[in-house]
Parts: sequence; structure tokens; C-alpha cells
Amino acid sequence: MLVTGQPPVRRRGQNGRGRNNRAARIAVPVTAAVAQGELTIREAWEFSQTIDNFIRTIDTSEFARQLERLEAAAERLTERAREAADAGEP
Repeated sequence: MLVTGQPPVRRRGQNGRGRNNRAARIAVPVTAAVAQGELTIREAWEFSQTIDNFIRTIDTSEFARQLERLEAAAERLTERAREAADAGEP
């Protein structure tokens, strides 16, 4: 249930990014549209499913991008370790 005038509940470590916050920011106007009779509950549910899929796609893309960065960093560290080991060998 949406209670207007109340601040959102924030959990420790919540940084304003991520799937739940995106969904919450979208849910507010959708809920308001239902309350004002501009959308039916069914239309709001269908819209929320579309938005959920869109957010999942974005999150998957972000995850892939971060994984690529981590893999590149790990490769650089491995290369540095090899170079250091090679430099120490006679």
C-alpha cells in the first residue's frame, strides 16, 4: 500500500541504485494513475511486468559490463604478477 507523505524506508547499504529502487520510482506514478482511475489494476499490472522486464535487461547489461571490468582487472593483476616473478628469476 502506498502511503503518501511518508519517507521511503531505506535499508543499510542502499545507495539509490539497483532494481528495487528503479521499480519503486516507477511504481509511484503507476499507483497514482490507478488511484485516479486513469489505469485499471490489470493495466497497471501489465505495465509493471513490462517495466520489470526492462529493468532486468538493464541489470543484466550492467552486470555483464562490471564482469568484463573485473575480468580485465584480474588479467592485469595476473600479468603484473608474472612480470614480477619473471624479473626475480635469474
